[in-house]
Amino acid sequence: MSDSSEFSPSKDSSRSRGSSFPKSSRQSGSSPLELIDQCLASLPEGDQRIPLLYQLRHRLVEQSTASQQQEADIKKLQGVLEKLTAPANRIGTLLDQPDKGVARIMVGGAEYYANVDPRLEGDSVKVGHQILVNEAYVVIRSLGYDRSGPIVKVREILGDGRLRIDQEAGRQGILIQRADGLASANLKVGDEVRLDPTHRIAIERLENPEGQSHLLAELPTVRWEHIGGQQEA
Repeated sequence: MSDSSEFSPSKDSSRSRGSSFPKSSRQSGSSPLELIDQCLASLPEGDQRIPLLYQLRHRLVEQSTASQQQEADIKKLQGVLEKLTAPANRIGTLLDQPDKGVARIMVGGAEYYANVDPRLEGDSVKVGHQILVNEAYVVIRSLGYDRSGPIVKVREILGDGRLRIDQEAGRQGILIQRADGLASANLKVGDEVRLDPTHRIAIERLENPEGQSHLLAELPTVRWEHIGGQQEA
């Protein structure tokens, strides 16, 4: 009767084969590249399996790089798609900022008490600015002062800085407030100011062309001999 030990590996031999790779290589959670590096570190120099492992590692690096590039392209396309399908933002006017993060705005002829995006800097949104609001009427961006608007003359300046302006013949004058850019301006009665699209805020002071017409651009040099009657005097 033959000994069964001739056909079954001994405990020592199985233990030696199982220990050809470090225990850390058999731990779960390691990436494929880490496992390959651990295998390469455990093999003796000149082992025939080393070139194959290096080829496998190179293929994995190439696939990982290609996968990362594909993910970046997909995210970029998703961002473009979101912009193309996003609803249009409404344009309004900032009337007042009664508190930090809160604004009184006018959009489409109606007033709203809205929130301001906290990512906007404190001085980037000013009274009189045109603003962008999202679907929830949150102020998300400042567009600055509008470049057009009616021009009116200041009829009276009140103690709190508000301005009384004249309107068309037969209509009563109205009171308007100043934009932040004109808050400290030394306005006078008769000055011309430009209004915002809501006709409620003075956003720019204009030079009076009538006053400029009486100023000399260059002062001429006049001598005594140029003045008549000086010789007889």
